[in-house]
Amino acid sequence: MPQKIIYFQQSFPNHTETFVKAEIAELLQRDYCVEVICLQANHEQLASIDFADRVFEIPRDSKDPYLALYQEIKKRSPDYLHAPWSTEAWRILRPLAEELQIPFGCSVHAADIWRRGNRLEPEELRDLGAHPQCVTIAVEGTYHRDYLRWCTVPEEKLLITPNSVPKEGLPEARELPPKELGVVCSIGRSVPKKGFYCGIDAMRFLHLNQYKVRYNIIGGGDEGSAEGKALQEYTKQFSFISATGMLPHSEALLQLRDSDALLVPSIVAENGDSDGVPTVITEAMLLGVPVVATDVGSISDLVIDGQTGYLARAADPSSLANKLRELAEVLKNQDAAAALIQRAKKQAARHETQASVNTLVAHLESKLGRFS
Repeated sequence: MPQKIIYFQQSFPNHTETFVKAEIAELLQRDYCVEVICLQANHEQLASIDFADRVFEIPRDSKDPYLALYQEIKKRSPDYLHAPWSTEAWRILRPLAEELQIPFGCSVHAADIWRRGNRLEPEELRDLGAHPQCVTIAVEGTYHRDYLRWCTVPEEKLLITPNSVPKEGLPEARELPPKELGVVCSIGRSVPKKGFYCGIDAMRFLHLNQYKVRYNIIGGGDEGSAEGKALQEYTKQFSFISATGMLPHSEALLQLRDSDALLVPSIVAENGDSDGVPTVITEAMLLGVPVVATDVGSISDLVIDGQTGYLARAADPSSLANKLRELAEVLKNQDAAAALIQRAKKQAARHETQASVNTLVAHLESKLGRFS
């Protein structure tokens, strides 16, 4: 029976990967023995998590960090190794797992399978799925699963575990739906796949048609990146649009809750990079904030057009504007708005951490025996 699980991540923890922390914390809450080994610990962020004593960093002065990683894993004698990204699983964990004869698995998101230059190619994903010691390939949604099926990954190794959200870590949800579309926010890193320029054009279209909506882009105006600086400078042309750097997660959630809608204008970037299912969508739904998003990745698993939110065509500002207008009309009827939000909350419950970990644990028990 598996007694110990080791998560490996090159850098841990990370602001934009709250789902990894949530999954590990839930496993620990259930009394499973889990440890994290990383090549670089982000100590400033580490101080804010409850299981910092279970995170181990390979010494930065190691002449051969991968040998040090091998020795650390061997010393701890885990029964299962897991990487939150398929690239880390294939390029780093696989040879270690082979040497130590330990079962391993990974989660698959977006950049690791779609962004050219970084991704695992279809043939590599095929080989990962065929590897006899790889027992788990967890995906965010049905679009991901279908992609891996075409890469001939065996069905019995695939499971859907969406980027999960711990409901207890959220602020209090809105008591009532918004009454109008006054403030819309987007939250995400300043990278092309987030589609913020499409979101900006959609807002400009609404203003041209007498919808007085304010648009706040949180994270997209990160001055530490060239793209963020450019976006922040661009938004200065418009009095109704602002772009800032990323805020602490708790503060971003409060701004999200106080908004009248979340806009997720994701696109497929030129290099193939794409969102999977952004965690912020689940957070918005659980907070009672309506969502307008685009049909990339597995977002349509969560945002069902006209039922749990509104789904626009990707890279199409006019489609985004039209869906925002549809939402604005629904918000005029509080009963209809409340029904939309309740359906969204029910759908988002499938993406809560407990539900996601239930799926993972059941899968591991079927492959490796029951956890004690």
